[in-house]
Amino acid sequence: MMRIKRTGLITILVVLLVGMSFSHGAEIEKKPVLHVQPNKIHIGSFFKGQKVKIFGYVPVSWENIAIKICGSRHDVALKRKGKVGVLWMNVGTVEVKHAPNFYLVATSANINQLAPKPILDQTEIGYEALAKEIELHSTVPGDSPEFLFKHFVALKEKEGLYSILPKRITFNKAENKNLKAFSLELIAPAKIPPGEYKVTLYGFDNGQLMGSLESFFHVELVGFPAFCRNLAFKHSLIYGILAVVLAIIVGFLMGVVFGSKGGH
Repeated sequence: MMRIKRTGLITILVVLLVGMSFSHGAEIEKKPVLHVQPNKIHIGSFFKGQKVKIFGYVPVSWENIAIKICGSRHDVALKRKGKVGVLWMNVGTVEVKHAPNFYLVATSANINQLAPKPILDQTEIGYEALAKEIELHSTVPGDSPEFLFKHFVALKEKEGLYSILPKRITFNKAENKNLKAFSLELIAPAKIPPGEYKVTLYGFDNGQLMGSLESFFHVELVGFPAFCRNLAFKHSLIYGILAVVLAIIVGFLMGVVFGSKGGH
């Protein structure tokens, strides 16, 4: 009798363990997956940008997704240009605080279709949300924060460091019926600064944030740019002397070239 009870108990435990493993496997199959290739970008002397592919899988219940790439935040001071008479010149200074050195948002739909503004502000998706995190102060009277942010973003977009890419993420079928594949291709610009970049994947359904996932990639200087940076930061005196010597040599050569042309 004891053997029968023990056998029955073991059978129940085995069934429970198998059921739990299947349940756990099903949960794993529904979890999002995020990949970034390459995860390390090298900036050499002739770097002109590099293609980056972001791809993975998300639950089929996620109607739309957004991918945000954000660099480190810095405080910077910029020259404020203005028209004085018929000339454009520096008329003041603009202080920018807590601004990321790189900001990109790509989506599978228009940003206003993803979620209500409070959720977009929470996830910092879109320029309107970003504007609430950046402080701008100008020494020129009458410069409003909206005016300053608009021109700051325009400057960053011109450099290729800020961008909004609506409807750029594409979906495809996956082998797992609980998931769907997504992909995004973009170009890391020539002016991208060295450092660590956080890639965040957000999932939305019916205006609600369903989940998120993070990954990272790194940008590093190599070769001659790395040598110059190391020299400037660790051996500033030598770097300064070499800069002066180089300026003298270039000036001398320019004088020789233009002097010889003038002689003819």
